[in-house]
This record gives sequence, structure tokens and C-alpha cells, in this order.
Amino acid sequence: CRVSSLENEPYDAQLVRLENADSHSEQARFREVAIDCDCNGTHRGLEQAFPSGSCVSIPSGALTSNWDEFSLIMNIMPTAPTIAGQHIVTQWDPAVGAGWRLTLTDNGALSFQISDGNSDITVTLPEGAKAKCWYQVTVRASHALRLLRLTAKRIAQSPLSISAEDELSASVELDVKVPVSAEPLLIGSASSGTNIHGQPIPKNGFYGRIENPVVYRTALTDEQLARVCEGARPQHVAAYMLADWDFSQAIGTTSIRARSPNRLHGTTINLPQRAVRGTAWAGETNWRNDPKQYTAIHFHGDDLYDCGWNESFKLRVPDDLKSGVYAVRLRRGGSCDQQDENEDYLTFFVAPPKHKPQARLALILPTFTYLAYGNMRFIEAGRKMMGMSPEAFYGDGNSLGPGSGYYGGLINAHPEVGSSVYDFHADGTPLVFSSWLRPLLSMRPKSQLLSFGADMLFVDWLEEKDIAYDVITDDLLQKEGVELLRDYSVVMSGNHPEYPTTEQLDAIEAYLAGGGRWMYMGGNGYYWRAAVSEELPGVIEMRRGRTGSGTSKSDIGESYLEFTGEKGGIWLDIGRPPQQLFGVGFIAAASGMGESASHFRVQADARTSRASFVLEGVGDDVFGNYGILEGAAAGQEIDQVNYSLGSPENVVVIARSEDHGPGMVYVIEEMASLQPLWEVYRDRVYADVVFFETPHGGAVFSVGTMTWCGCLSHNEYQNSVSTITENVIRRFTDEAPFETA
Repeated sequence: CRVSSLENEPYDAQLVRLENADSHSEQARFREVAIDCDCNGTHRGLEQAFPSGSCVSIPSGALTSNWDEFSLIMNIMPTAPTIAGQHIVTQWDPAVGAGWRLTLTDNGALSFQISDGNSDITVTLPEGAKAKCWYQVTVRASHALRLLRLTAKRIAQSPLSISAEDELSASVELDVKVPVSAEPLLIGSASSGTNIHGQPIPKNGFYGRIENPVVYRTALTDEQLARVCEGARPQHVAAYMLADWDFSQAIGTTSIRARSPNRLHGTTINLPQRAVRGTAWAGETNWRNDPKQYTAIHFHGDDLYDCGWNESFKLRVPDDLKSGVYAVRLRRGGSCDQQDENEDYLTFFVAPPKHKPQARLALILPTFTYLAYGNMRFIEAGRKMMGMSPEAFYGDGNSLGPGSGYYGGLINAHPEVGSSVYDFHADGTPLVFSSWLRPLLSMRPKSQLLSFGADMLFVDWLEEKDIAYDVITDDLLQKEGVELLRDYSVVMSGNHPEYPTTEQLDAIEAYLAGGGRWMYMGGNGYYWRAAVSEELPGVIEMRRGRTGSGTSKSDIGESYLEFTGEKGGIWLDIGRPPQQLFGVGFIAAASGMGESASHFRVQADARTSRASFVLEGVGDDVFGNYGILEGAAAGQEIDQVNYSLGSPENVVVIARSEDHGPGMVYVIEEMASLQPLWEVYRDRVYADVVFFETPHGGAVFSVGTMTWCGCLSHNEYQNSVSTITENVIRRFTDEAPFETA
């Protein structure tokens, strides 16, 4: 376990089993059970840093000798040039203030500095760079000629651009030699030391794209420089080449390949974005078909993959620990009814021993969704943009659920922990990666009842009903595939399993085709394609493509995932809509502006259908007009049947929601025009609760709503939503096969 404690204060650790995470709703029943463990007790505190910013690190190698002359050529596209302190390329020893570096001034002007530790020479262009424009940048230094020249030539964005030949240049007299340095050369940031992995710790990172830097140990002539800028590598100066990095090679890895003879290969740090367009992009949308059109890397000064913290203490999971949701509770003195700055939880999940299930039912927790939403600050950013106070924005009518105001304040106070794939970098570009290797404030008990907090309502209900269950996760399914699922008679999802990978969908499909039974207990599930890295643990990649209902879109030509080369976006556009496996798919979402949630009504023929067992003990046709999430069973995000998208013909619609308010917004991908939303689409906004049989005696039950879990505890767990859920579990764990309709 790795912990950062402010001001190095000591803290107490206690292993707990989490059975209810709710400390904010009107029915708050937070419950944890202390567990004996060797990690329990007081630990020495250590405050640890958050090293944000991405870069490429090149070991010093042949770059350590004195340079009387050198040339640097590269293309750059700043995306936020006026953010202060950005370093583009640097080989600098901060201990003695010696080396060289290409930076941006506070007004966005390119500046190049050489220092020997005693004196330095700086050359700066007279104007700032424009955001999102490509520039061909060259630096030529010659101690013999006493010349240091910096040039930036704007690269045309259009064949009709009148500014294509714009060029800025500045020169100064050079009377300083570049000193010997053992420091690595960094592309995209400066360095503030090394972490526990021996890697440079980035700081003052660049926001923007860099394309294929080239370094020569000579001051190229104008003619030679022009040829190199055109992509040639003149043979008569080949002996002077130090490095020629090709960013189009090894996309999807941390490897940076050098084409120069000395093979000064490098490594990316903190996951800068690759598989992005370079200056040679000519319309190919799949980078694997022509990597030479994707020769750039997009760096961000706020990228964060791995904090690289020192270990604080070890936790050995007891051999006899029951499968479930656990956490190490950290406290600095006293006890806490509400989470505050003196308390934190390190949440984790314990599965049963491999192929030794402890129950017939598995609750599969969508850990990839937890990652996607990890440290989401999009909602809080929206509140500020609208100019609303926290009290007004997070009031009773807010669709985000109890605890949202607390979480909004928490995430606002801690920008250092990074953001989610719902958020934007400081340069306005969307995030595409989210990692476990940093604190996730969104995956804590006693916080908002969204994502992890909402899924804990299922855990609470299973515990209350004394229904045996195992906990498995998306991570485990990614690793073990369908064999993990085949250990169980029935698998029950969380309330928002939104981000499956190809491997996970393949496993679920194989499980259902073989007679498995699935309870899809949420809404807007199985919607976006995610991917994982074969090299880097604990991270997902998600690119939203150009369609779908999300907070952003991928840039043009950049919808293909760098980890796998697969097309990103929604599974509907990839030909595998969720209706094919679960009978329902995403249709509408609460906007947070006005009433949106509603109740369900049992369909006319449901009680005499093959699904009649679902409604045993349910007396009223209208149910779900209660709950701690939006006050109703059909809310937040909802799904419905669509036979044209693959809902099986044998689907039985058990119940359908009705009378949603105008705050429930129809999904973008279903809109046929720019007609006024509510007048055109209001009759199409509803959720479906469905059942259908699958081959070999299997079956699927889907609720098509994210707020179903918020109803389970209503009236001391005695209500129709609870009854229906229990009926399905009892029948699905029964070995008697379902007859295919």
C-alpha cells in the first residue's frame, strides 16, 4: 500500500469489509466490519508528490560529450501556448543550472537557452506561437561561428493558407559551450529528479504535439537544413547525426525508436497520447494502415499514469477472507461519521480462489467504469460554468444522487490527483487514459452514490437478504475470460457497466451461448469500447469516436485506440450493440436540469407470460415510485428494447417506465434531426425491464435503468423492486433449465 500523509503525520490503518457505503441519503446505513490483519495499527506518515506531466526520456548515451556545434529540427503544435513554464525539449542539470532547453515564454514565444552553470545565452522569438498551429522549429548553435539561431516556420493548415510562409527567427552571439551532462534528454517536459522506478519525474510539461525530432552534432548549412526539414537525411552529414526519433513506430507501447546509427531509443513516461495525426496526415483514419500519417505525440502537463510513490506498508490478504468488497481505512486520530480530511479508504476487491466459487451467484463489479469515472470533475466544472452555488446545484433535485455535493467539493480541492475520461486537459483536449496508480477519490465509501457508491447498494441488499454471492471484477474477467464466468450459475452486473473491452464482451457472449444466466442490473451499460495495455498495468484507454452521447468527441482521424488498434467509440457503431446480448440498450439520460426519473408499469400480458415468475408477490402494476436515487426506479440513464438493433425476438417486456420529465434527454445517436427535443421524442423516452431465454437453458434479465439499485432498501427492503430482484436470483440460481421460446 502506498499512502501520502500531509505534513508526514502518522496514521492508523484498519482492514474493513464494506457492506454499505451510504452516509449521505435519507436512508443512510453505512456499515463496515473490522477485520484482523497484519496491516492494522499505526504507521509513519510520509507526504508524497504527484508528478504530473508526460514526456519522452532518452538516456544520455552519446549526448554526454561537449557540443561545439549542434542542430535541432522538429515540428511542434502548441495547444495552450500561454500556460506558464512549458518545456518542449531539454537536457538540463537542475543541480548546477547547466545544459540546454527549448521552452515557451509566458506569452507563448519560443525560447532556447544554453548554460554552462556560470553564464547562459538565451534567444527568444519576437512573437508568441498560435494555439493548434503546426510550426517547423530549428535551432542551430555554433561556438566556432559564435552563433545561436532559433527559427519557427508556420506549416500550412490549408492549401489556400496565406500564412504558410510565415517565419519567425532570432539570433544571438554564442560564447558558451554546452557542458558535459549525464542527464537524460527529455522531450515534452523538464525533470525534477527520479522516482522509485529510476525514471525522470516530469515537471513544467508541454501542452501540444511534437513530431519526429532530429539532432545533428553540427550546425547545418541553410541548404542542409532545408533538406532535413523536407524529410531527407543527407549522406554527407550522416556521420554527424546524433538522433532521429520516429514517433510512428511502436505506437501502443512506451517505446520510442531511433533511426540513427547510435540507436538512442527512449521511453514514454506518464502516458502521452500517441496514434495522433502529424503534419503528413492525408485522410487515413486507422493509424495501423499507415503509421507514417501518425508521426506525432500529444503531451500534456497534467497527464498522470503512475504517482511512483514509495511503499508505506504491506497488506497480506488473509487466506480465509470471504469474497467481497474491502478497504484499508486510514485515520489521523478519532472516528468519523462522515469522511473528511482525517479519513480515507483504500478500496479493493477480493475474489474467491480460482475455480473455487463460494456461491452460485457472482456480482461482477465494473471496475473499468470506476476507472473511466475516476476522479471525474466534469460535473463540478459544469456547476462553475453555470455560475450556480454548490447548495443550489447539488440540491434535492440533482440527478447525481446523494453525496454529490460532498464529492464535488472534495475533487475541487484536489486537482493533483488527476481526472477522468469525462474531463479535459488544461489545453481543452479530452483525456483518453485513466489509471489505478493514483488516488481515486471517486471510489471511496461515504461519498456520492454514483458508480462505485451505487453498486454498494447491491452489496447492501445481498447482505440484508442473506443471499450468498462472490465478487468478481472487470479486471478479473479481462484476465481469465469466459472460464471465470462458467464457475457461476448466474452473473449479476452493477448499475453502470459502461466500458467493456472486446475480450470482455466475447467472454460474456460465450458464457450466455453456453447456457449461462445474466442479470443486467443497470442502464447505459456495455456502451463504449475500452482497451487495456499489454505493457502497462492498471490503465484503460477510451476514445469516444465521432458519434455517441458523451462529454467529448475524438479529434478527426483519431478514433482508433493506440493500445489495440481497434476502432473506438460506442459498440453500436462497431456492430455489437448491447441489445444483442442483453435485450436493451441506451436511449436517454438525465440532464440534471429538471425532473427526469419515473416509475414502472407492469405490461398487460407480463403476468401470464413465460416471465410471470418475475412478478410473483408483486401486487401493484405501478411500482418504483420511490428510492434514494432520483426518487424513482427508472432514472439517471435508461435503456429500452430495439429489435432493429438486435433485441432477441423472444424478449418479454415485463415492465415499462412512463411519464418521464423533460430533464430526461434522448440520446444523440437516435436523433434523426434537429427538431425541438421534447416535442418530437417524448413518447420514445422510456425504460424496459425484460426477460428472455438463451441457448442451453440460459436466460437474461435486464432492468434498463441505473436507479433500480436505489429502490432496493425502500420500506426496510420490502418493496416490488426488491421482490422482483429476489425472484430472478432465486430462479436463475435454480438448476432447472429454461426452455427456449
